[in-house]
Amino acid sequence: MELTYQSPLMPASYTALSADEMTYIDGGAIQIGSYLIEFHPEALLQSVVNFTINFAQLMGKAALGTAVGGLVLMHQDGLTLSQSVSYYWDGQNKAGKVATVAVGALAGWYGAMQAIQIYNTVKSIFIELKNAYAQTKANIAASQQQDAGITDPIVAAAA
Repeated sequence: MELTYQSPLMPASYTALSADEMTYIDGGAIQIGSYLIEFHPEALLQSVVNFTINFAQLMGKAALGTAVGGLVLMHQDGLTLSQSVSYYWDGQNKAGKVATVAVGALAGWYGAMQAIQIYNTVKSIFIELKNAYAQTKANIAASQQQDAGITDPIVAAAA
C-alpha cells in the first residue's frame, strides 16, 4: 500500500495559506483563530430572541439558587422566613430594591419555566403510557378474535 503523505502530518496535496487569507471567508462568515463566526442578517431577530431567553434563564437560575442559598443560611442562623425577607429588604436602598424585584422576576420566570417543563414531561409520559396501554389492549383483542376462529387439530380429531 502506498502512502500519499509527504510527512506524517500533512497530505501530499495541501496548500499553505497565510493568516491573512484565513481571516475572512466569503458568505458572511469570519474566522478568528479556530472559531468560525457566521452572520446571517435574515436570522438576526431569532438570534436576539434566543440570546435574550437563554440569558434570562441563566440569570434566573443564578438568582433562584442564590436566594434559596441565602434563605437557608439565614434559617441556620435562627431566622424565620419572614424575618429573613424583612432583614434583607430593610437593608436595601431604592436601587437595591429595584434590582431585587428585577432579579426576583427573573428567578420567578425561571421557576415557572422549569415547572412548565416538568408538567409537559409528565404529561407526555402519561400520554405515551396511555397510548401503549390502548395499543396493547387492541393487540390482545385482535389476538383473541383470531384465536376464536381457530380450532385445535388435536381437539377436533378427538371429537
